[in-house]
Amino acid sequence: MRIFISVVIAGFVFGQSDSTVKYFSTSIMRTNILKGKPEKLVDKKEAHFRAVYYPSGELKTIEFLPANWDKRKRKKSGFVSRLKLYYLKWNPKKQELFEGLTKTKANGIPHYRATMNEAGLVKNVDYINRYGKMLWTFHLRWDDYGKSNEYDIEFYSNKNLSVLNQELFAPDLSAIRPGWIARYKINNSGIPKTVTVMDQLENIYYYYEFNYGKNAL
Repeated sequence: MRIFISVVIAGFVFGQSDSTVKYFSTSIMRTNILKGKPEKLVDKKEAHFRAVYYPSGELKTIEFLPANWDKRKRKKSGFVSRLKLYYLKWNPKKQELFEGLTKTKANGIPHYRATMNEAGLVKNVDYINRYGKMLWTFHLRWDDYGKSNEYDIEFYSNKNLSVLNQELFAPDLSAIRPGWIARYKINNSGIPKTVTVMDQLENIYYYYEFNYGKNAL
């Protein structure tokens, strides 16, 4: 299961001797920057992306181009691994981000910040509260085929796993301390099979194994 940044392909695609350039708007849910649906026009005055691909079709770099009114406050990101995107919603089961924001609009409200890896897949998803404090981070793991069946959640404050899922975790058996990690192994539907809670030295404190009936979560 992939997590992608969904965008709309702009109407212009330029071929070069060693690369292909495509433009993407930021107006729709980001699910797939590699196979976005073509769009007739992208307003270059508004925020958009400029993606460069190798002849093989693999994503080479992606550059975020801010809106004219935001250019003084936002720097361009010429490398995929440096690009940070902001969202209102994050679905860990489907590994999808929804309702994109600018960095300016994200200030003062709870939001998610996504960082991509060199292949254009989302590497980390940070949850940031209204005061700008980062509470936890999803570290996504991908195989060579762009699929994920495991991810970690790193916590930065005292927390309880029941906050993330009341159906799976009991409050009195799910306390988390700063620096602890919850390692999820999931099935093809994104449903957790096991969860291991450990500290930074990988000392294990909790281990959960789940069995589901026909009506899974």
